[in-house]
Amino acid sequence: MKNKRAQIVRAEVNCDKSKKLPCEWSVTEVCQWLYELGMGQYEATFKHNAIDGMELTTLNHYSLEKDLGISALGHRNKILRAIKLIETHPEIQPRSSNTDGYSYERSAIVAWINNGRLQSPMTNALLASRQLTPNRSLKMLIQKYLQAS
Repeated sequence: MKNKRAQIVRAEVNCDKSKKLPCEWSVTEVCQWLYELGMGQYEATFKHNAIDGMELTTLNHYSLEKDLGISALGHRNKILRAIKLIETHPEIQPRSSNTDGYSYERSAIVAWINNGRLQSPMTNALLASRQLTPNRSLKMLIQKYLQAS
């Protein structure tokens, strides 16, 4: 269970590095996402069928089974859940905390700091450090909540 959770977290974090929406991913990025999701055995199939981000977002049970040959129901479900997660929950993007004690979406706080702002967006106090720390606890709580619903 711990390894599966770690795989999903890694897949989401690595996909966020591209700063693209899932529908903008290349075939290579989709294959990387599949691998990190623990579904690397389907990379060649996705590559052969030119499944880029736009195609990924249109997949359904039928196309996964009949067109791509993914016969295992559990694998189809896992892929479709992961697609739904990256499409419908932008709040799952990696969060980072800073020395002010607040958590921010990583891309937002990086942009804030890169624009020369040295104060906390929440408290306006001077930040003691520009170093960011991933807030893994918050990310795991959000994932548990989404899995329960």
